[in-house]
Parts: sequence; C-alpha cells; structure tokens
Amino acid sequence: MSSLPKFLDLIAALRHPQRGCPWDLKQTHQSLAKYAIEEAYEVVDAIDSEDLDHLKEELGDLLLQITLHAQLASEAGAFTFDDVVQAISDKIIRRHPHVFGSDTTIKTAEDQTQSWEKIKAQEKESNHTESVFDSISKGLPSLIRAQQLRKAVDDLGFKFENPHQILEQIRLECDEVEEALKKSDTDNLQEELGDVIFTSILLTNFLKFDSDETLRKTNAKLERRYRNVEGLLKEDTRAVKDIPYEDLEKIWDKAKE
Repeated sequence: MSSLPKFLDLIAALRHPQRGCPWDLKQTHQSLAKYAIEEAYEVVDAIDSEDLDHLKEELGDLLLQITLHAQLASEAGAFTFDDVVQAISDKIIRRHPHVFGSDTTIKTAEDQTQSWEKIKAQEKESNHTESVFDSISKGLPSLIRAQQLRKAVDDLGFKFENPHQILEQIRLECDEVEEALKKSDTDNLQEELGDVIFTSILLTNFLKFDSDETLRKTNAKLERRYRNVEGLLKEDTRAVKDIPYEDLEKIWDKAKE
C-alpha cells in the first residue's frame, strides 16, 4: 500500500465520529482556514532558508491542511480528495496544451506565462464572470492581492509607460501624506499611506519584481542588521535607554558593515 492511501486513512480516522480526535472533530472549513495560510508561509520560510529537511516537513503540514479540507467535504458529500486531484490534473492539462497533445509550441517561460493568462481569460469568459476582479480572492494577504488587483487594472489598459512616471506618482502620494500629517487628519492619513504602499507595489510590478518576495528580502536584511545591533549593544556597558541617538546611529552603521 502506497503512502498516500495510508495517509488518507489516517485523516479519516482523525475524523471518526466515535474514535476520532476531539480537536479534529470540532473543525470546520472556516476554523481551519487560518492554518492553511500559516502553513503556506512556513513552506516559504523553509524555501528562503534553503533547508530541504525543513521544507519536507512543512510541505507535509500543508498537505495535512489540504487533506483535512477534502475529508470535511467528503463527509458533506461535496467532493473527495480524488476529486481535488482530478480537478487540478484537468487544469494542468488544459493550461499546458503545448505539453499534452497539441501542436502549440512554447519556447520560453515568458511565452508560457502569456499562454497561461490567455487560457485563464478564456476560462473566465466561459464561467460568465461579471468583472475581471471576480477571480481575485478576498482572502489573499493584502500585499499579494494588491499585486493581482494592479495586474487586473493593467489588463483594462490603465498602464504607466515607464518607471519614472510611477516614481513621480509615489512622490505625489507622499506629498498627500505630508499634508494629512500637517492637518492631523488620522482617517485621511491612513488612506494616503495606503496609496503610497499601493503605488510602491506598482513600481515593483512594473520592474517585474514580486512585491511579497521583495519585502521578505528587506525583512531578512533588516533582521540580520538588527541582530548585529543586538550583539554590538551587548558589548556596550550602558543601558540602551542611556545611549544617545547619535551613538545608536554609529552602532547601526557598524552593524550594516
């Protein structure tokens, strides 16, 4: 017996009405939703750490969440794990006609991306979606959803011609932040700050950087530097609250080195 059927039996056992685990029996799609997001980010962290043993473990945790949702759906008579596998298999075949029995030729990853988006658009038309935004999940993390919203706007024809135009827009948005600060207008300030963030995402998109990946790299860089700051502060006999800001700046510069 292969590992997968055994695993599916394990998940079914967790949900057995009499012999199952009380915690698993309490769960619903809604209560489990946050764990799928958490486990997906744990997978990303393992990838960023280049730790394959950790990646193997985290992929297993993510698979557990997928299988639990499939088990819940199966109990409700909606669909099974096999249905999930069949649906994604059909999608893969449909979106890769150049691989599975078509005369279509795809030579580069960029060509494949364009082909993928074209097929997705055709699928949306066949599903009779009313808006290009209907397929953008509201459950996505805000940064990722902002990227997808911007791409949908681009598809509508609202595109900047060069990155300098976007930089100018960022400057304009920063001016509006400054104006809101002067007026102590808290509600408007939050809105204007959101505009600065969103416009910055436009620039990363235009330059073909992934915004989430870009921010993760910045987070990692800042964490490394502040860990260096921690080490340097331990060498200083003064309490942190007693160190003048000018000295803290020197420590920061040294940490960056």
